[in-house]
Amino acid sequence: MAAGRNRALAGQEMRLALLERFQGSFYPAGRCAQRAEFGFHKVLPAWLAVVFFALLPASSQSAETPLTSQPEHASNTISEWAGREIHMGFLASVQLDIIHDFDAIGLNGGDGVPHEFVTSQIPVGGRASEFTNRTLFSPNQSTLTLWASTPTRYGEAKGQVVLNMTRDLFDTRLQVYKAVGEVGGLRFGLDYSLFLNQAALPTTLDFEGPPVLAEARFAQLSVRASLGRPGGENSDLFVVAGMEDAGSNFILPEVVGIRAESQVPALLLKLGYETEEANVELGAVYRRMGAKGNGGYEAGLNGWGLHLSGFARFLSSEKVMFGVLGGRGIASYIDDTAGLNLDAAPVAFPSGALKTVGLLGAWVGYEHRWSPVLHSTATVSFLRAYTDFIDRKFGPTYSSNTPGEFVGIFRESFYSSVNVVWSPAPWLDTGVEYLYGHRKVAPGSSSYDSNEGHDNRLQFTIRLKLDYSR
Repeated sequence: MAAGRNRALAGQEMRLALLERFQGSFYPAGRCAQRAEFGFHKVLPAWLAVVFFALLPASSQSAETPLTSQPEHASNTISEWAGREIHMGFLASVQLDIIHDFDAIGLNGGDGVPHEFVTSQIPVGGRASEFTNRTLFSPNQSTLTLWASTPTRYGEAKGQVVLNMTRDLFDTRLQVYKAVGEVGGLRFGLDYSLFLNQAALPTTLDFEGPPVLAEARFAQLSVRASLGRPGGENSDLFVVAGMEDAGSNFILPEVVGIRAESQVPALLLKLGYETEEANVELGAVYRRMGAKGNGGYEAGLNGWGLHLSGFARFLSSEKVMFGVLGGRGIASYIDDTAGLNLDAAPVAFPSGALKTVGLLGAWVGYEHRWSPVLHSTATVSFLRAYTDFIDRKFGPTYSSNTPGEFVGIFRESFYSSVNVVWSPAPWLDTGVEYLYGHRKVAPGSSSYDSNEGHDNRLQFTIRLKLDYSR
């Protein structure tokens, strides 16, 4: 009986540890404006596998049952692969954001208010700039996470599926946001790009977060290996190597029938060091992209990027987060430029040679805990795209009704935010956040006298959190 009680307590402690770990990945701030087109029909088998895996009766055993039926290394295929203890649960949040924009945001005046603060959507002139002082009620950040975990002879096996309603910037549409599996150091599925350091994300109320973050979501495969513990038992020097399906996005003229393609999956390598109080990662990405068109047109391009990021805690109430990145042909990785087709563009209209677009960005965040139930986060970021060589004829227009009115080609953006979050109970968060954004377009790329615009936004958030695990 004493052994049974010990196993029960150990199981309870493990469930609490699992819950804390999954909670840490459940409420990250800073999300990507790009929507990965993964429908339920593509990831439903993975979701069903997680649930089935968690409910397998043959592989679970009550903590109160003495281990008398099988020896430790008995030949049992299910037990060897799926483990003898299955932990599973869900994390759910129901959230409402009340958003007010004092200035205009949205390049098309008829699109409504964006549910996220995307600075590349700030207009620099025209009809869209007339839509000011608008309010929106958004439930899009409401989230459901399903997870399961079990120890195996190959390391801990974990599965996680995350659903939310952020698929459309201007609407509420349910989607599978993440679907990730892990066994030991092997990780695979749909997740934020490996180029991103998820441990260094700031806690913003706005779903977008700093627009310089590399938060594109791709199908991916990676392996993590520890290189040692130079700082003691609670430290880890590690390397991550992987690949991901990052599609190419070019500004291409339809008149010559050119289409973009990724010739090989993107290759990524990261070196990192982490402790309980600090984290730093240096990541690199390489992409081989290409384009083909009519008349035998064919071009090959190399894209690359470097990303240094991390965080450090001071005392028990201070935390500083930072990131610096740069490269060429990586616009589809970055929040603000994802979807703008700025990986590469022709140097002349209509059929000039393709050239990758350079990017440079940085951000810093500071978090302070005023008390156990009250904290604030302030964040600033800057992003520059070297797009001056692109002919404005490639630039976006308002709509088919105004084909000759160019809204401008993205050049740079500035973002800042500050919030106060009050959590009077473990299941309730409330807060308010002020955001400011500024956007510039390449000179001469718009139809207006001005090349820049700005927006001030205020957001109030209330979030109810529920969790269950066994």
